[in-house]
Amino acid sequence: MAAKQRFDVPRMRRDFLNSDITLHELAKRHGCSYRYVSGLSSQERWYPQRRELKAQQESAVTEALVERVAARSSELAQLKALTAEEHVGRSLQVERAAACAVAASVGSVGGSRCASAQDSH
Repeated sequence: MAAKQRFDVPRMRRDFLNSDITLHELAKRHGCSYRYVSGLSSQERWYPQRRELKAQQESAVTEALVERVAARSSELAQLKALTAEEHVGRSLQVERAAACAVAASVGSVGGSRCASAQDSH
């Protein structure tokens, strides 16, 4: 009578839990019968374990993504605020320059104030 063949059950379990492999494919890969692998899977409840493991992994990925999105949203909000402030500042500068140009072309007294205001910048 031949000696009972031993299979690397921990490796088979890891292969199953960490992939989408079927029990048939697992049995073929490890050189054992489907019945043997199916019995192990049933005794150790591999399918529920795999579902739970996948749910945990998906939850971790989702949490990491939410954190990245929140951080990026905060960065974008700060950038938007800075951009708005810069826009207002540029608009006021352009408005001041236009008023000075009009005043200078008309030759009004305001033109001298524009020259002193521009010199201060």
